[in-house]
Amino acid sequence: MTNETQTSAAPGQEASSGILPATEGAGGPSTGFVFSDELRAALEATGAFTSSQLKALYEAEDELPNFSRDRYAGLDAFTKSTAYIAHEIITRYIGQQALSQEPSGPMPVKPPYLDKPDEYDPHNPSQVYTHVDGKLYRWDGKRGEQDNVSYEWGKLRPVVVVSHTDVGGVMVPDAAPASQAIRDGVDWFHWGYDCWIGNGGKPLGVVTQDVRDQVRLAQERSAGALISQRSLAALS
Repeated sequence: MTNETQTSAAPGQEASSGILPATEGAGGPSTGFVFSDELRAALEATGAFTSSQLKALYEAEDELPNFSRDRYAGLDAFTKSTAYIAHEIITRYIGQQALSQEPSGPMPVKPPYLDKPDEYDPHNPSQVYTHVDGKLYRWDGKRGEQDNVSYEWGKLRPVVVVSHTDVGGVMVPDAAPASQAIRDGVDWFHWGYDCWIGNGGKPLGVVTQDVRDQVRLAQERSAGALISQRSLAALS
């Protein structure tokens, strides 16, 4: 993502540049979330938001981590479609920022997602993992229902974050760290499909067979392309 401030607006919308300060937002006492230049650029790049909509997001800065899609839709001039786009981009940004933060904090007594059970999303990394004593953990938890509200949260398990490579538009997890994690008996998290992948590659989130087939095909094509390149190099 870039920090460009000039973007072209979608048809029928006003340009969004110049309505937010160049510096990062002031933050707040509740969550400390900052509406950064990087996030602003990501939203502007979609061409989906007017200047007034971006301003509304900026002014809601510290509350954004607690926003559901319905709350986005309740902002001035927001529609269901713009609320959906804003929720997806900002939720992903929050997760990426949390994963990149320095590991810290005491051992929590319950999973983060129990703070907002009505918004439970197993694919949102900020709700299912935590940093403790320099290591990253996920909650081995389940959501059950009894009298409308009943939750079981299991125990913490160590995990590692595995990077990925874009192969023809398919996010392919890097094999070496993933294999090492499996050998170590540690679950690993792959951001490419917003889901947890367990030991042996077992999906703990929702990854369809079609997606797994795409990954397998992309891996085969990647290997085939590498062999072809080496063959051409040998002939030259």
